[in-house]
Amino acid sequence: MKRLQRLFEDLDLVTQPSMKVRLIKDYLEQTPKEDLAWVLYFFQKRRLSTRANPALLKSLVKDMTCWPADWIEKSHEQVKDLPETLALLLPHQEGGCELSLSNVVIQFLKPLAHFSPHARRETIRCAWRIMNTPQRVLFNKMLLGHLRCPVSTGLWIQALAQWSQLPEPVVAHRLSLPWEPSATEILNLFKAARPEDRQVLPYPLASIGEEIPLSHLMDHQAPSTI
Repeated sequence: MKRLQRLFEDLDLVTQPSMKVRLIKDYLEQTPKEDLAWVLYFFQKRRLSTRANPALLKSLVKDMTCWPADWIEKSHEQVKDLPETLALLLPHQEGGCELSLSNVVIQFLKPLAHFSPHARRETIRCAWRIMNTPQRVLFNKMLLGHLRCPVSTGLWIQALAQWSQLPEPVVAHRLSLPWEPSATEILNLFKAARPEDRQVLPYPLASIGEEIPLSHLMDHQAPSTI
């Protein structure tokens, strides 16, 4: 979780697109494949079935803090973003969660749909207790299916292309195909050029393996689905 938290914080501090691409590329190089799989999963606006809804999360915050319900609603009106509102209302926690993103998903998110209402509440409560405020914001967004890529799709595709050394249209196309979040799938998604990649490279750039200027690729970029 700390890597993802740091990425969001760092991206907020820079405005130059080239710097954002560099930060994302650095993140990709340092992140385990199983974590990257879940980042891409959520950034594609896919969501897990957690059976967590705003009413449940507000009720949990009320129980953990003794904030009255109307105060929680007023805070939401001021902040606008519900995941952030709830994270800010919870008691402060130093340090933060040391678990990787994939472990957080496996331990706290994926099981929720199969739990009883009581077990679901306790699992979310346990997760909140080990996370700092920025991590709780990200966790709440994953709970509600609100986690989005913090930069434009074009910059994200550009960073993935530089990291994988694949043309941008190929990266965009491969991400549009069916895949499941796992380290194996990530290795398969971004492995070396395949003959079928020619179909998504605009003519005359369809010679896989030839040196292709990045600026030329950006002019011919295929639609992205992240």
